[in-house]
Amino acid sequence: MIEDKGISAKEKIYYLQQYISGEAREAIEGCLYGTTEDDYTRAWQTLESRYGHQFLIQESFRERLEHWPRIGPKDNNALQRYADFLRCCLDATTHTKGLSILGDFKENQKLAAKLPDWLVVRWSRQVARSLDDKQEYPSFQDFVSFVQKEARIVTNPVMSLSAVRRNDKNKEVTRTTFSTRANERLSTEEASPHHEESSLSSTNTEKLKSCPFCSTFLHVQCLVKGPLMKDMSLSRRRNAALAA
Repeated sequence: MIEDKGISAKEKIYYLQQYISGEAREAIEGCLYGTTEDDYTRAWQTLESRYGHQFLIQESFRERLEHWPRIGPKDNNALQRYADFLRCCLDATTHTKGLSILGDFKENQKLAAKLPDWLVVRWSRQVARSLDDKQEYPSFQDFVSFVQKEARIVTNPVMSLSAVRRNDKNKEVTRTTFSTRANERLSTEEASPHHEESSLSSTNTEKLKSCPFCSTFLHVQCLVKGPLMKDMSLSRRRNAALAA
């Protein structure tokens, strides 16, 4: 982008030194004092020879793959990160020919070893199918596509094992909370026989009708325990309940 701006060599050298540090900066320190196009070109040539070699780029990718930690059986986020880096490696193969070695079946075994056991079994089935149908081992692109698809499945926010288990857990918490509150309320009511009468607010009691048989607001108690109600027929009890 800086090259396309058509600015002077002095300005390009200024921008270049803003984006390098450490050993890279020390390697071209002398060029940074210059102001000519030759100074700028020499700085880039030094950087390319030190850090832009295809072998170094290939080595960097393969070293990261080699030291990548094995993914746990339920570590879905780790699987997604591995899938993302495999995709980076696949994209880099277009520009770094040495990475084509990742398509070798021995290298693929090393890559598959980073996967959880259940996923290795699934990949083995796909390998067996390819060997039976095409008589050839799946390509590195096939492996990357496989891992990406499995990562999408296990991290799906709508329908994945973690999403389903999360919903079950939320329901269990709700049921536990409801049960706890119900038990607390029952214990309070048993400890205080007149809890229902005392818990009625003045606003609510104004809206209730008093029972014509027991002269209280708790007409339900009258229907259950009232001495007058015991001698009534079922139809009269029903009418008395509707009148309350």
